Amino acid sequence: MLRVLKELIEEIRSRRAHGSSTIMTMGLIVMGIAMGPIAIDVPTYFGIQQQLQTATDAAALAGASQLPAGQTAAIASANSIAAQNPVGGTTPTFTYAVTNNTFQVKGTSTMNSITAGLFCAFQLNSNQSTGGTASSGNTTGNTTGNTSNTSNSSASAGGGSSAACGQLAVTAGAAAQPSAMDTVLVIDTSSSMTVNSSNGKTLLSNVLSAADLYVSTVLSYNNPAYRIAVVNFDQTATLDVHLTSTSQSPNLSTVTNAINKLTAFNGVGWNTNYQAGLSTALTELETNGNPNSNHQIIFMTDGYANLPADSASYSYSQDQPYTRCTDMVNNSTAVQKLCYTSGRQKICPTMPNPSITNSMIPATATTCGQQYTSAMISAIEAQANRAKTDSIPITTIRIWNTGVTDQAYEVLGQLLLNSTWDPQLLQYMSSTTGGAQYSAQYTDITTINQIYSTLAGNIRVKLSQ
Repeated sequence: MLRVLKELIEEIRSRRAHGSSTIMTMGLIVMGIAMGPIAIDVPTYFGIQQQLQTATDAAALAGASQLPAGQTAAIASANSIAAQNPVGGTTPTFTYAVTNNTFQVKGTSTMNSITAGLFCAFQLNSNQSTGGTASSGNTTGNTTGNTSNTSNSSASAGGGSSAACGQLAVTAGAAAQPSAMDTVLVIDTSSSMTVNSSNGKTLLSNVLSAADLYVSTVLSYNNPAYRIAVVNFDQTATLDVHLTSTSQSPNLSTVTNAINKLTAFNGVGWNTNYQAGLSTALTELETNGNPNSNHQIIFMTDGYANLPADSASYSYSQDQPYTRCTDMVNNSTAVQKLCYTSGRQKICPTMPNPSITNSMIPATATTCGQQYTSAMISAIEAQANRAKTDSIPITTIRIWNTGVTDQAYEVLGQLLLNSTWDPQLLQYMSSTTGGAQYSAQYTDITTINQIYSTLAGNIRVKLSQ
């Protein structure tokens, strides 16, 4: 075919003087001959490109999975997978880069092309006819920076192509991120978590089982890059176990032991302190989080926040700061008039109570309630904004108990003259930080388990482009 094409080219040159129609006819013949190789090359090109894209995607995923262990480990993992994915019978060349916690891969391969060979021969023939020269193809090894150790066929032919004469370069790109490798499970252990669920176990017991399911799912990935920490909160918060991987604790037994030792609050006063739980989790990620990992907080609660309080309320009572506001109502003259004696006991209504009307609530108590809720909301939102600054998404899980009235919510609402004060803090925490929101009834054990299982599945490495 190449000989025929050369002869046709010479024939065109020799007949230029005979008129344009002959040249046009010969040109159409040349085009017809050229279309055959193109029809062969095009599907071959896309087939090789698809193979190369698959190999590049695999290398990106493998590299991203080890990125938390460092760039060297990520490249080694990517090279190992790349060697198992030949393209067109040969191993392509890969180059790597890490940008913004993203492992980027570019794959390059070549294919033998009939069309490229024809154009190459045509160019060589033209150069020889005009006395020009062309460099022949040669093969040079190429390993630079973070590239793989495979060789790269690279040569220029006439026009400076990256492939040898008669070859076409094929490229593909991919990028992947390790998704939420460092996770802090934040678990509400307030006194309301002792409510019995549909299976006869307490809500806390069912939540701990769901958290165990999360850990076992992560464990099944057999990847030491995935780390888990546990925080519980009630009136205060406790870091139960630092960020831990399978290389530090086989089978993540340290994590599961910490989860299963959690107990509900057994004390006096309100004990749902969102701010303490968030702050403790964020400090752990800021202090011990792997800089090459993504981070996330999974925050579970069954109630409205009722702590922290403002400094004046804490000064009034460290364990029950809300009494600074409620005592203004409960000890007022108007409410004391509602007291009665039963035997030797004096019984008085206390908030929340429908017999305490708005007219009985002093303005000072309403102001106190406003200060209390404002301080609490500001403190919690400050932690959400801190997480946003750190690029740490907060995923919230709200477990509802529609059969139980939240006393703290009712008291604060009555102090504010029966207004609804809740600013949807859980929604603010998740939406501000880019996290997700989940909810379930406290009796719906299946859904609670599914939520934690889904979240564990979401931490797998994903292609980002």
